[in-house]
Amino acid sequence: MSDIDILLVADDDDAVESLERAFDDGDSPGRLHVVDTGEAAVSWLRRDDGYEDAPTPDLLLVDLSAAGGTSALETVKTDARYRRLPVLAFADPESRSDLETAYDKHANACLHRPADADEYAEVVRSVTAFWALTAELPIAYDDEEALP
Repeated sequence: MSDIDILLVADDDDAVESLERAFDDGDSPGRLHVVDTGEAAVSWLRRDDGYEDAPTPDLLLVDLSAAGGTSALETVKTDARYRRLPVLAFADPESRSDLETAYDKHANACLHRPADADEYAEVVRSVTAFWALTAELPIAYDDEEALP
């Protein structure tokens, strides 16, 4: 699979702008969608509060520094409808507790968030390429077969 939808929860305008440029230039597989809070990400997944026509993401990237990022991670991994959705968390490289929290909340991976916006975009492009081109993604969470 190479055409995936990526939902990013991030509130760093410089990083988001750099990522959007990378995806617009065709340097990254898939389509990037950005929300700035964890609450907005949960609304996106539930398709409410203005996200009724939102595409089903194949990959969720959560910056733990974004408002509600940790609670979005917890919601995704504890709700049977979404728990198979791969979630990668970005943590402050100086915070051991961010790393522990991400794995305690069942993130599929936790990555150090680079301070430089272009480096951040490169990391996102790399992990997106892995999930789009190499990994086998689970059944879409809104598919009835995905529910236990």
